[in-house]
Amino acid sequence: MIEPRVRDAASDDVADLVWLESVARDALTAQRGGDLWLDRHPPQSPSWPAVADGTVLVGTIDEVCVGYLRFHLDHSVVYVDDVFVHPGAREVGFGDALLAAAIER
Repeated sequence: MIEPRVRDAASDDVADLVWLESVARDALTAQRGGDLWLDRHPPQSPSWPAVADGTVLVGTIDEVCVGYLRFHLDHSVVYVDDVFVHPGAREVGFGDALLAAAIER
């Protein structure tokens, strides 16, 4: 069984984050309302290099990023800005693990 591992994103993860975001955005094009959401939420690709600020978490399998969660804090409240787990890594707890790690902040 795969044990979800979550850690802070690092600059070495930028290529994986860009790829995961493109997979997430591509999946939305087939969804009802997806085009509207995509229009209102520009890609994060230009800002992924700033991942070292501690507001991006990644879920990994053998150090390969399979999911991410972007968040921001407002006092003691965690706001999730974006979360995605690659379809091939779903149903093993990565989403739950990413959310739990963000809440622990």
